[in-house]
Amino acid sequence: MTSAKTITKFVLASSLGLWLISFFQKDRFPDKSAILPELSRPPIQTETDAQPFEIQRRGVTYRVTPMHDYELYGMVVSENDFRDFWEKVHEDLKDHINVKDLCVIWGPNVESGIYQKLEFSSGEWTCYYEWKTGSDRESWAQFQPNALSNNHLLSDKSEILAKTALAKRGDQIHFKGHLVKYSSNFMKAPRISSTVREDNGCEVVYLTQLEILKKANRFWRSLFSLSGRVALVCIILFMSHFLIEIGKVVKHEGRKQNGD
Repeated sequence: MTSAKTITKFVLASSLGLWLISFFQKDRFPDKSAILPELSRPPIQTETDAQPFEIQRRGVTYRVTPMHDYELYGMVVSENDFRDFWEKVHEDLKDHINVKDLCVIWGPNVESGIYQKLEFSSGEWTCYYEWKTGSDRESWAQFQPNALSNNHLLSDKSEILAKTALAKRGDQIHFKGHLVKYSSNFMKAPRISSTVREDNGCEVVYLTQLEILKKANRFWRSLFSLSGRVALVCIILFMSHFLIEIGKVVKHEGRKQNGD
């Protein structure tokens, strides 16, 4: 008869295998045929009537000045969530309202499918892109840097904060808000948004709305999460079994000594 320990080993090995496979699949970009037509639109930047305002967060007061109204349809190619436990730079600066950076492409960069030939990554302040090894470099001219932006997202609204956490690589999104500059007593200088798409600056956006229009790789992301949890449970079971066995040995040795 198969023991519970043998079954647990099999489940652990299977879940780790599925976790590893899904890890490499969950962040794949969708094919260009899956891109929504709205993503062909360039960002919309208009004059704003919004007045400066203050945000209180974690004991810090931030002064936010809207510069323009802003709206964007795009696909997330890279992200950096400053709520992750290993992210310390924003924590040290007491910048608690820049919750996440989303690097986004639109227009010709999604229509051509050129994004499939590029690698994207996010640093603390910047989005990077480079050519994939083995890709056809003659197609490089298809990529247009002015149809990519790194967006520093600000918010103090819980429902918007929750949505920013859900936005992942490959997702097609739409957001509205203001391009802003903001500061606090802890910041040496205000952070100021770029207001043109032709420079290397980043957009600093106070969000008033964010929606995920189309999630990417739902199956693989669900499998990644589920298999990881199953593997963790199996590891805990093994550790528990190990501790129980150690306890039995110690107890048995204690009885032998008492018998002696």
